[in-house]
Amino acid sequence: MASVVDTLMFVDVDGVLNVGIRDDDDSPVLLNQACIDAVTGCDDPELLDQCGSSIARLMAAASRLPDSISPGDTEICPVLLSRLARIIRAAGDGDRCSVVLSSSWRHPKHTRRVRCLERQLSKCLGEHFEFDSCTELTFEVTAGERLQCIGDFVREYCAKQSVEALRVLVLDDFFIASLDGLSPQANEAATESAAGVEAHVRRCAPEGVEIRAKLIHCYEEWVTSEGVAVQAGAGLSEEHVWAAKHFLTEEVVSPLVNKPRMLDASSLRRAFASLSICWAGLASATPLVAMHY
Repeated sequence: MASVVDTLMFVDVDGVLNVGIRDDDDSPVLLNQACIDAVTGCDDPELLDQCGSSIARLMAAASRLPDSISPGDTEICPVLLSRLARIIRAAGDGDRCSVVLSSSWRHPKHTRRVRCLERQLSKCLGEHFEFDSCTELTFEVTAGERLQCIGDFVREYCAKQSVEALRVLVLDDFFIASLDGLSPQANEAATESAAGVEAHVRRCAPEGVEIRAKLIHCYEEWVTSEGVAVQAGAGLSEEHVWAAKHFLTEEVVSPLVNKPRMLDASSLRRAFASLSICWAGLASATPLVAMHY
């Protein structure tokens, strides 16, 4: 394993630090208390009928993700923010860890919102926090375009820095989308899994760099008991936090760099001897059970 490990953590905001629900016109509805109160307090039957499916999705998300409701009319959920802070802490050495804003919030028109987010994260962390960088200021509208921006950043980072080993953590809901058919480049085969996304990120590092990549895909879809389909950027869950922290504390071993090690004759003899001892112990202690098909 390389002695020095760099970490790149790509952070999306909408769908990661809040919950967004895909609506009929594809513009997401934010899950916050103000929206819930507006719906529950509405007594206009025509409006309720007109927005019936949107209301059903909102209330289904509120029931499924009660801890992820943003308070009042705010955009950030404190619970989800605290989960991000725990992941950042787990990344360790601040000098070798870069937290990169990959959200559409990185564009200049959202500067005030980003500064507010950084202040909130500073409180959670108990120390000053600023995003170290952001991905290129392009306007993505698809998951593939977002992934391409992330890959481009990895390439440029490796080109500019002296990198021995790299771990890349991506926290994203990919525009409230599943991974089916996601293609980061026109000449690259589509992927339908987190493993495919991670493989693409690994390919963006130059040969000789030990690299590991992990996608935390903050996306859920389900169908309510009334038959309403719901798609949501569901925010960071406790399971996501565990998976991210586990990834950040593992050793960096790249499947692209490290090749299977050939055992010499003495190593093979020791291995077979160990197996023989184990088998003898098992045979004497436990009767064999026949398997029936």
